[in-house]
Amino acid sequence: MRFKPISEEEATKQATGLWEDGIYDYEVKEAEERTSNNGNEMTALQVQVFDKNGESKILYDYLVNTEKAQFKIRQFAASCGLLDAYQTGTLMESEMIGRTGVCEVGTQPAQGSYPAKNVIRTWFPRQQEKAAPARPNARTKSPAGDIDDEIPF
Repeated sequence: MRFKPISEEEATKQATGLWEDGIYDYEVKEAEERTSNNGNEMTALQVQVFDKNGESKILYDYLVNTEKAQFKIRQFAASCGLLDAYQTGTLMESEMIGRTGVCEVGTQPAQGSYPAKNVIRTWFPRQQEKAAPARPNARTKSPAGDIDDEIPF
């Protein structure tokens, strides 16, 4: 059997399924309003992140409505194009599903019996999309001129 030897670090990453910390594209797959263990309103997000090779992984993140976590809700809204809805003070689950953007993924170290896992560290603001330059209408009519109705058969 022939194989490519890997380091112990690479073997651990393969065994745990951890991705390298970095910047990844994402799509929100599910959003569900819940109540946190502390009784605060929150939205649980199921987020599919994509690497440069097109591989994907599901991560979970929580937008909790507390004074200390307001920044995260705003970051998320700015990242996926929901800043106008955020300004109204309400984000609906249905508005979040299918939204895309860019986020920073990090690694949360193992805690007790829970293994290390990838987590979303930051939601990056959506870049302003430049307007496409004006183009002439491709469906403009050409002058009728001399029309030949004869169909040769």
